[in-house]
Amino acid sequence: ADRLGLTRMVPARDGLPCRTTYTVTRRHANGAGAWAGGSGSGRDDDDRGSAGFTTTVELTPHTGRLHQLRAHMAAIGYPILGDDIYSGPAA
Repeated sequence: ADRLGLTRMVPARDGLPCRTTYTVTRRHANGAGAWAGGSGSGRDDDDRGSAGFTTTVELTPHTGRLHQLRAHMAAIGYPILGDDIYSGPAA
């Protein structure tokens, strides 16, 4: 749980499906400068998980599940900056 008392959501076999798409709009190295982004899965990124790198994305939720955007971004290795629940290890 985080400081607001929220808990991390986890996928369940009997759960409802959810879908989010995203577009990388900017990539930042150590918060300084940026280089062009583009559409796609974002998996071509060599800086995934490296300290000092951030990526700005445009997220489009196609369903409305609790914590959907937070959970999806964490699942692909890009947790939302400042997210106390999904940016660390599972509780």
